[in-house]
Amino acid sequence: FPGITTTGNCQEGGAVIFRGGGSVSNQRVGIFDVDGLVLQQVPVWIDVNQIKRMALISSVAYTARYGAVGSGGVVVINTITGNPQMNKIVDQARLRNNYIKEPALDGAAVAYSEPTYMSAFRESTSFEDAQTVYSRYEAQYGSSPYFYLDAYKHFYQTLGETEFADQIIRENNRVFEKNASMLKALAYAYQEEGRYEKALEAFKEVFIMRPNYSQSYQDLSLGYRDAGAYDKAASIYARYKYLVDENFLLPSEDFSKIIQHESDNLLKLHASQIGANAKKIVSDPFVQNTTRVVVEWNETEAEFELQFVNPEGQYHNWKHTYAENEDRIIDEKMAGYSMEELIIDNALPGLWELNVRYDGNKSLTPTYLKVTTYYNYGERDQKKQVNTFKLTLRNNWQKLLSINNPGVSRVR
Repeated sequence: FPGITTTGNCQEGGAVIFRGGGSVSNQRVGIFDVDGLVLQQVPVWIDVNQIKRMALISSVAYTARYGAVGSGGVVVINTITGNPQMNKIVDQARLRNNYIKEPALDGAAVAYSEPTYMSAFRESTSFEDAQTVYSRYEAQYGSSPYFYLDAYKHFYQTLGETEFADQIIRENNRVFEKNASMLKALAYAYQEEGRYEKALEAFKEVFIMRPNYSQSYQDLSLGYRDAGAYDKAASIYARYKYLVDENFLLPSEDFSKIIQHESDNLLKLHASQIGANAKKIVSDPFVQNTTRVVVEWNETEAEFELQFVNPEGQYHNWKHTYAENEDRIIDEKMAGYSMEELIIDNALPGLWELNVRYDGNKSLTPTYLKVTTYYNYGERDQKKQVNTFKLTLRNNWQKLLSINNPGVSRVR
């Protein structure tokens, strides 16, 4: 690898030093990850003919999961035969006898917790009937952005009445324009519908209101990317990195890992439009060629649990609550972000279920959740699906969506 040197007798193990920061005196010893087996000495016993892939990982965002021992960088080696040890370490859904005993609530059961106007919308039999419902309930809910967003989605997504749906937002922009959380929820809806120019405009407004939030940079960059402005998307990531380096934005190891994946993915798949050299971009093997699930929420105070259920009926929970994950939530508040990524990779084929249990937020209002599922992440045939959900029912497991993947196993 360029940029690294070796010390000691490599035939006896030795060590690899990553020469970072332009300082030879600030050398740090790197480690090796061979099919999940972490080593501090050079694995000279490997038959080079058995090496399938090798990557040099020096980013703090990537090496954080190895702890302090990984601070000097990691050489990741995947062999042809592989090593089952990695599965045993990270397959959280198969560590215990954790089988689902009761199914999560489906959409019909959750509907009982919705406002009465949603039932009236569903029971309407025509566009004219739905307009009558809208007019009737507007008098009662005219100051609620939740009512207008629900109405917009019903007319646009259910009835296909685009003009009237846009008219609802246009005529009631006052309830969104100074509300960053609801603007994000509106942008989520636009992204789900593939209306990327409108989503970008909403994210621009949020960015103006929240220039010191790390999430604002990720949202704006993704908005530009979805709209086809790849060079602008890349410049936003560069701006974010510069502001973190200059201490204008607070750093976060968890968020920097996510945004690094997003940035690398943009550069790798759209290098020609940006003027970058795709061959020089090293993807994190942790996410490469996996099913990547990115969850985002509009209310920073929201508490909830996500549950991944594998095809064998076993589950793994990711907890976003003060009781179970206080340090993470404090980090989110300090750095200003509200998203998480979970990786499902290729070892156990079948249908996965994603469930959620909503515990509420401090303002006792609904929370909007956006789930973006990437298939074959980082590959030329990468695809994504965006789904949005309004969380109102508390303290019950409810089904969000199914992920049908030809090969998925462990949530990391």
